[in-house]
Amino acid sequence: MSNYSQSHSNIIEFSSKEKMEFFNSFYVLFRSAFSFLQIFNSIYTSTKNDNIKALCFHLIKKIEKGCSLEEAFLHYENILGLANTGLIVAGEKSGKLDKMLFNIINNLKREDELKKSVLSSLTYPVIIICMAIAVFLFFKFFVLKMFSYMGEGISSFETSNLLIGAVFKIVIVFAVLGGIVLFVSKQKKFINTVFNILNKLPLISKIVRNYNFSNFFAVLALAYEAGVNAYKSLELAYSVISIPKVKLKLNNSLKLVSAGNEISSALQCSDLFSSYAMSQISAGEKAGELDKMLSLVSKDYERELDLSLKVLVKIIEPLMLILAGIIVAYVAVNAYSSYYTNLFNMF
Repeated sequence: MSNYSQSHSNIIEFSSKEKMEFFNSFYVLFRSAFSFLQIFNSIYTSTKNDNIKALCFHLIKKIEKGCSLEEAFLHYENILGLANTGLIVAGEKSGKLDKMLFNIINNLKREDELKKSVLSSLTYPVIIICMAIAVFLFFKFFVLKMFSYMGEGISSFETSNLLIGAVFKIVIVFAVLGGIVLFVSKQKKFINTVFNILNKLPLISKIVRNYNFSNFFAVLALAYEAGVNAYKSLELAYSVISIPKVKLKLNNSLKLVSAGNEISSALQCSDLFSSYAMSQISAGEKAGELDKMLSLVSKDYERELDLSLKVLVKIIEPLMLILAGIIVAYVAVNAYSSYYTNLFNMF
């Protein structure tokens, strides 16, 4: 394995798919009563993913030096996620590592489903826009040119060449647009600026908040179930929040919990969550079933997210129809204009 020391010196942040593969393998092997060294050796030799190989390589080296699981995972929070590594450590300490790995896998699946739900909601308007652009370009590169030949006569060979040329130009336009989108997607500062602008829109802001809150309470529930203390549980849940203003308010909640306040009262002071969520959390805390109530609150925010996405689609649909109508009107007007112009020139 020493032959890989150079190629595995750096590890980049794991994608959702890579996290799923790693934790699935970890869970199955741990359930089979393998030692940690055997687990990571097995994952290392079986996976084809270089990123996972790199992580396993470093974990093996640390465990061979006598490091505990917590020490082995130290400094990999940014790769696997602070919440996930924290839950692994908590699971080992509480003797519930198999359960925590199972819960981490389910939580990753839940996050993936939420992302797919958001993306699928945006698929329809994107398809409509692309079709509208394609129709416009086809009209511009083919139909209008066909009208210009009216009265002069055009062979089927020339028509075929004109059609092939039009299709080729449309493909080039979409390739350029795709390249621009790909380039822009890698500009984090620009994306953050656009995101901040969009986040000022009430509905978009609600979607982003519901997504964040669902993940927040899901992690909080898992940490609390693993026996992690209130402050550390809140800290792990805090790590999945991506909205600066929300993080700022939750930071005050962390301070309150650190000072000895209950989670429910600390979260209440943040004034971020619905009265329903707070009543459920308070009831769960008093009844000794906080983990269950936190999980229910997470699912409630999932339902709110789904509802918000449906509303967004309902708003976008008529806008897309208006856009399509404008393009069709433009095509029709130009078609008739070209037709009558060429007809007039014939006489």
